[in-house]
Amino acid sequence: MNLNNHSGGVISLAVLQNGDLASGSTDSTLKIWNLEDGSVKMNMNNHSGGVWSLAVLQNGDLASGSDDSTIKIWNSEDGNLKMTLNNHSGSVGSLAVLQNGDLASGSGDLTIKIWNLEDGIQILKFKRSLDDPLYDVQD
Repeated sequence: MNLNNHSGGVISLAVLQNGDLASGSTDSTLKIWNLEDGSVKMNMNNHSGGVWSLAVLQNGDLASGSDDSTIKIWNSEDGNLKMTLNNHSGSVGSLAVLQNGDLASGSGDLTIKIWNLEDGIQILKFKRSLDDPLYDVQD
């Protein structure tokens, strides 16, 4: 089966709790795919840059990190945007869900940030001292 409905390269993937596949693209969109028939169930297009990272949250919502320096939290059942996290100054290339449910983000601004998703507040920040960007956060 080929899933080809993006107009740009696909650069991030995540499997939702219900088994659907989420994809992020350089075309600035996210898509939720039905893997039984290959159809697009939802199209989310609130980013203004490529979607570099995806993470499924403990409650089933979907987080997306973008070249537009934002993280967006989406309801994965209806595609509605729930929250935007705006505190990075570079592309958000990596997301990871911590055991306590908080979200970690890695950015080209040389920081790792930890976010409380109940209120969208940044609770920790780690700044890298090297000159090359950080692109991978793992839990």
